[in-house]
Amino acid sequence: MSSRSPVNRLVPFWAKDLKIGSKLVTPRAETVHEKPSFRTPFKSRRALIPVDAFYEWLATDQVSEKTGNRVKQPFALRPADGSTLALAGLYEFWRDKSLPDDDPNALVPTYTIIITTTATDAVGRIHDRMPMAIAPANPRLLQPLELS
Repeated sequence: MSSRSPVNRLVPFWAKDLKIGSKLVTPRAETVHEKPSFRTPFKSRRALIPVDAFYEWLATDQVSEKTGNRVKQPFALRPADGSTLALAGLYEFWRDKSLPDDDPNALVPTYTIIITTTATDAVGRIHDRMPMAIAPANPRLLQPLELS
């Protein structure tokens, strides 16, 4: 098994290098099973990512002098009862072909923390998408799928 730290961006096993991970951010629940980069992990490498909160950003009316873009205000969103959320995630192992097969760093674990879905009313005032939270009583979601 790899001794490398996981990369916080999903990198498909077929990618030539890790750089593609910066382009593969938060797949949509509605299309994750269709996208080539996410199809295989969605079928057999799903994960539950425990979090205390997640962040969404709201664009304000203030404009940054440095970038000319609207300044975004972060909001930490957490369950009112203080419980832990289980967010839908995917993981993949990318092989670093510049290293020998027997090198413990040749396999690089990569993952995407969240699959997004349409926001609930409470979150929708801040952003139209949100991480997909999974009910703890639904362990079937981690079982491999048969996709046609």
